[in-house]
Amino acid sequence: MRRGWLLFSLGFLLILAAWPGILPAGAQSIPAPTAPADSAIGQEIFSARCATCHGDTGLGDGPQASASINPPMPIGTADYLRTAVPAEMYGVISGGRMEAGMPPFVTGNSNPLSDAEIWAVIAAAYSYGTSTDTIATGAAAYEASCTSCHGEDGRGVPELDLTDLSYWSVNSNQTVLERLPAVAEHTYDALDAESEAALIDYLRTFSYDYFDPALRFTPIPEVVVSGQVTNGTTGDPAPGGLTATVSIFSNFAIQDEYTTTVSATGTYSLTLTDVMADWALISAVDYAGVNYTSGVTQASHTIPTVELPVNIYETTTDDTVLNIDQLHMVLAFVNDAIEVAELYSVSNNSLMVYVGQDGEPEAGTVILGLPAGATNISWERGLGGASSFLPAPEVVQQGAGWTDTVPVRPGRGSHTLLVRYQLPYDGELNLAHPVTYGVSNVSVAMPDAGVTIVEDGQWSFQGNLTVSGQQIANYSGGTVPAGSSLRLTLEG
Repeated sequence: MRRGWLLFSLGFLLILAAWPGILPAGAQSIPAPTAPADSAIGQEIFSARCATCHGDTGLGDGPQASASINPPMPIGTADYLRTAVPAEMYGVISGGRMEAGMPPFVTGNSNPLSDAEIWAVIAAAYSYGTSTDTIATGAAAYEASCTSCHGEDGRGVPELDLTDLSYWSVNSNQTVLERLPAVAEHTYDALDAESEAALIDYLRTFSYDYFDPALRFTPIPEVVVSGQVTNGTTGDPAPGGLTATVSIFSNFAIQDEYTTTVSATGTYSLTLTDVMADWALISAVDYAGVNYTSGVTQASHTIPTVELPVNIYETTTDDTVLNIDQLHMVLAFVNDAIEVAELYSVSNNSLMVYVGQDGEPEAGTVILGLPAGATNISWERGLGGASSFLPAPEVVQQGAGWTDTVPVRPGRGSHTLLVRYQLPYDGELNLAHPVTYGVSNVSVAMPDAGVTIVEDGQWSFQGNLTVSGQQIANYSGGTVPAGSSLRLTLEG
C-alpha cells in the first residue's frame, strides 16, 4: 500500500505541475522540419528521455515498460516504421497520450523538447529500425535504378524533389512504396520486394541524417570540452586562475575527472580521449566557497565538440530574495493515517546565490516547516525542475523545523524539494505548519473519496480531474504570506 501511494503521489504531482493545458496530440499543429534531422543527437535524447519505457533501441522493452498503462509502442522496429507517419509521431511526442500512459514532452512539460529535438528523436527511431545492411541495399538499388533521373542528391527532378522534408513528414514508407508504380518512368523490374523496401528506407535518409546505433557504443577518439565562465551577478567574464573540473559520469557513477585553469578571459578548454557517447559530461567551478556546475551534455561521433558554460555568482544572505512560486500538495488516505506529499518550487529573485542568513550554507539555507506529529518523513530533490527526483540527505532537522544546506541559485523555480510524511486521521484534521517565505500559489489534490477541505475563504474547490480512471479532487489555496502558516481543515 505504501509503495503504491508513493508512485501515485509522485506521478500525480508531475501531472499536476502540467495541468491545466494538456492537449490531445491531434489538437496541435505539426511544423514540418526545417532541416534534415540529426539521428545521432536524437539517439542521445532518446536514451535520456525515452528509453526508460521504450527501451534502449525502441523495442518497447524499457525497465518501466511493465508499469505503463499500455505497452509502449515499439517505435524502433521495422514493422512499426513501415506504416508510421512522422507527423503523427511528432504529435504523440509533443502532446502525449495520457490515457495510454504516454506523457507529453512539450505541452505542460517542465523540460520541453524543441521542434528540432522531436524530429531528431523520430530520426533516431528510423535509425533503430533500419540496419546498415538495409541502407547499403537501398543505396545500391538507388544507384542502379534512380540516379539517372533523380541524381546522386535526389534533386534531379525538381517537381519530384526527394529531399522535400514536408513530403517525408506526412507520408509513411508504405505509402511511398505503393505510389512508385504510378509513375510511368519508374522501370526497375529487376528489384525484388526486399530491395524495393530497402530503397524506400534509403530514400527516407534524404530527410534525416542516418546514424548507425552501434556507433553509440564505440568510443569517440577525441572530444573537446570548452566553455565560458561568466559572473552572472555582474555579467562579466570570470576572473582568470579559477579551476574548472570536467567530470565524466556513466549511469550516475563518476568515471573520471579532469581539471584545467580558467583563462584571463574566463574561458577553459580540455581535450578528452576515448569518450563513450552515452557518458554524461559536466563542468564545475568553485567560486567564493560555492561550487557551480554547468548543464549536463553528451558528445557524439558527429559532434565531438561540446560547450559547457558555467555561471558563477556573488553571494547574499538576504532571505527576502526567496519565494515559493508553487506548493503542490497530494493527500491520500491509508487505514487510519493520511499520507501527504508536498512539492516546493522555490525561486531566488535576485542575481546572487543565497547562502543562508549566516553566510554558511552548511548552517542552513531554505527553511521549511512540517506539521506537529508528522512521521515517516523523507525528502527528495528535484533535478531539472519536477522531472526526476533523488534523495536529499542535505535537508536536515533543526529544532522543530527542517532546513536545506544547499545554496539557492538565482532564477525562477531554481530549487525543487519534495517531502513526504504521515499524520494520524480519524475523520477530521486541522493541518498546519509554518511558512517562512511567501507562497504565490498553493494547491491540494486528493482522491474524491468523501473527504473534503473546508472552504473557509482561503480554500476553494476547483473540480475533479480524472487520473488513470480515478477522480481526483482539486483545491486552490491562493497565496500564503511569508512568516505565516499554511492551514487547512479536512472533514469526512
